[in-house]
Amino acid sequence: MQYMFRVFIAYLALAFMGVFGVHRFYLGRPWSGLIYLFTGGIMGIGVLLDIVLVPAMACEGPRSPIKKIIISNS
Repeated sequence: MQYMFRVFIAYLALAFMGVFGVHRFYLGRPWSGLIYLFTGGIMGIGVLLDIVLVPAMACEGPRSPIKKIIISNS
């Protein structure tokens, strides 16, 4: 259930703020989120690719040490 919730929230972020990389920040990928933020989602092509990649990114879990600490404490 938690996986499906993460995928749902990531798709919502992708749909409404994908070019800003919000879905990548949410999924624990701050560096690629910054790249998306400054390049407009790599000119929209990366956003289209992420439609397919979001479930895999949600399955892997967070990569950010800060997010790992937050999740492990909850």
